[in-house]
Amino acid sequence: MADPTGPGIVDGTENDDNIDVGFTDSEGDSVTNGDDVISSGDGDDSIQAGEGDDTIFGGMGNDTVLGGDDDDLIVSDTLGPYDGTEAPGDDLVAGEGGNDTVFASAGDDTIYGDYIPGTEPTPTPGGGSRESFNWSDLGSPADGDPIGDGPLVQDTGSVDVTFTQGTNFRVDTNFENDPQLLGGIDGGSETTNPNSSMQSTVDFQERSEYFLDFSDPVEDVQFRVNDIDNDSAVKIRAWDAEGNQIEVVLTTTPTTNLRLENIDGFPGDEAALAGGSSGAADNPDNSVLVEIPGPAARIEIVHLNLDDEPSDVTVTDVFFTSPNTPPPAVDADDLLIGGAGDDMIYGQEGNDTIIGLTGVDQMFGGDDQDTFVYFGPGDTIDGNEGGVDFDSIYLLDVAERVNPGGTTRVEFDADNPENGTITFVDADGNDTGVTRFLNIENIAQEPDGPTIVCFTPGTRILTPMGEVPVEQLQPGDKVVTRDNGLQELRWTGSKRLSGKELMARPQLRPILIKQGALGPNQPERDMMVSPSHRMLLVSQQAELLFDEREVLVAAKHLTHLDGVQQIDTVGVDYIHIMCESHEVVLADGAWSESFQPGEYSINGIDNDQREEIYSLFPELRESEGLENYTAARLTLKRHEAQLIG
Repeated sequence: MADPTGPGIVDGTENDDNIDVGFTDSEGDSVTNGDDVISSGDGDDSIQAGEGDDTIFGGMGNDTVLGGDDDDLIVSDTLGPYDGTEAPGDDLVAGEGGNDTVFASAGDDTIYGDYIPGTEPTPTPGGGSRESFNWSDLGSPADGDPIGDGPLVQDTGSVDVTFTQGTNFRVDTNFENDPQLLGGIDGGSETTNPNSSMQSTVDFQERSEYFLDFSDPVEDVQFRVNDIDNDSAVKIRAWDAEGNQIEVVLTTTPTTNLRLENIDGFPGDEAALAGGSSGAADNPDNSVLVEIPGPAARIEIVHLNLDDEPSDVTVTDVFFTSPNTPPPAVDADDLLIGGAGDDMIYGQEGNDTIIGLTGVDQMFGGDDQDTFVYFGPGDTIDGNEGGVDFDSIYLLDVAERVNPGGTTRVEFDADNPENGTITFVDADGNDTGVTRFLNIENIAQEPDGPTIVCFTPGTRILTPMGEVPVEQLQPGDKVVTRDNGLQELRWTGSKRLSGKELMARPQLRPILIKQGALGPNQPERDMMVSPSHRMLLVSQQAELLFDEREVLVAAKHLTHLDGVQQIDTVGVDYIHIMCESHEVVLADGAWSESFQPGEYSINGIDNDQREEIYSLFPELRESEGLENYTAARLTLKRHEAQLIG
């Protein structure tokens, strides 16, 4: 391979260099925010590569290397990366943004796949500014020109605001250029234009509806509705991004001609009613200031006419504070290689692959689904529990690398099968070292090979006290149901299936449902259920095919969907919760069934549990009682389920 120095490559010196964007070497090569190649040379250097897909060689010394945004290749210890010569040094390396590849090489290094703790990006300055939705910016309107039904979209700077009209009969919606009252509105740096407004004209006993939808929720919304007179009324309501109604504050003058009322029952007055007097558009006594603290994602403006003559009201421009610009996502999928030396490797967010190689390494997966390969005796592997959690260790040929002709032995902690040890055994049967693992859901020989262990974490059930792990629920606890509000649990139970039992009856292996496999955030995190456990699907296809929009489908009949699969485990605990009747409960953000005793399911539990249920529900001893404990929804058969999704 070629020499790593030369034209186009930014070279450091033998001293302690500070190499960042703008640094220029002796040959005139500079670090930019593009795709740079940097070779720092000797010394204890600090390298900040900035943006772009950079290639960075740390050289000798104890270096600090920050990859910056985008997809970087970082080799922290090397004299000549092109000939494979390693240069020891205890380096601190952070890939930062992007899907990075980090090879620490020699030395006792500390590697972060994303950012060094405390240096994570913050919201971009300029977010949280005052912005406005301006009627006069919807084209070039003249006074009295009609406003279309919409949707009409306006980019206010950091937010798209969409204006639409409801089903309005005998209503005229026009641009209005007459001077408007704007008192009480904080425009910030925005221009407050008194000649920009929307006029709603409603015939006798009719109403108009208007909606403003924000692409991102906004705060501190302010506008006025003017010229409310002649027995007319306006009603203002708002909702957050989850569809929850939120507070609206209406303010009038002490001498107002308006009466504020609470009509919809939500806390606060949302309606302003006129008493028959007439006034101009800039008359404060016929005006209401609307303020919505937010965050607001939707605003509804309703104009009602109770008079026998047409009624006009005007709505000013709408001012609000935009959301802070979120920091760039750091949940990148990194490849982190420890190399020689005793390394500390932190995957942090994203689905990372971590390789320890030689030395006594400590490897931490961080959030999401991480993979650990090529480790050795003395190493510690911690998958962590954050994010979309499903961490894997693949044994591959680690035994052969450590002990030619040897093997490995995996043992799990009795009280937590996500923890345990991997013992290295040489060809003569002698134990030669141990790797300790924590918070690992899956150990397999190779990525597509048979799974050795897959621990099912506690499914979280929504209760009045929040989400509670299913194994912590007891009879008498209340859960949130889809049909009947809060319902009390009458019985809970569990059944343990060992690895040997699952080998004999593989049809009982659990079904893994990945995050979002059943719809957006359904479930909110990976979950595992028994094959016959039914999940609720809400589908237009189901309504067309089976005349039911909501149906129950056994998990084993959903494996045709992406993200749903039956998996191998060394054992599994199935936990049951039962209510007075068959219910649909919220589990890990997805609607799922409670236990329904039927001929097969009642025989699938242990004898003492069956007798416990019979003591609570004596009628279930008879087939008639089982038939009367009806399902909460229509249950699809396998061939029917294949038609959905």
